[in-house]
Amino acid sequence: MGATVPPRALAPVVRAPVPAALRRSRTLPSGLPVTVIAADDPRRAAPRRERWLARRRALAAVLGGAFRPGAPAGHLLVLDRPGDVAGPVLHARVRPPLPEGRRAHGR
Repeated sequence: MGATVPPRALAPVVRAPVPAALRRSRTLPSGLPVTVIAADDPRRAAPRRERWLARRRALAAVLGGAFRPGAPAGHLLVLDRPGDVAGPVLHARVRPPLPEGRRAHGR
């Protein structure tokens, strides 16, 4: 069975609610690598930029993954920084499966 993330764990980092049925039916297998890549736009006001990156960093922590900022980049990170997106995909390593107790809690 795949790992699930409790909805309350994501509440501080995800604004839109994720439907519970989708979380239950579309879980990810344990051991998949997780990298959160965030567009870092230096033109953005500092407080807004810091808040954006902090939320993405928190999401990576909740998912037990790595955080990578892509800078300078705007809304379309994959077009602005294709290497920042392709790098983690091409160099991903599958992690060993998590113990049963940790899987149930989404980590």
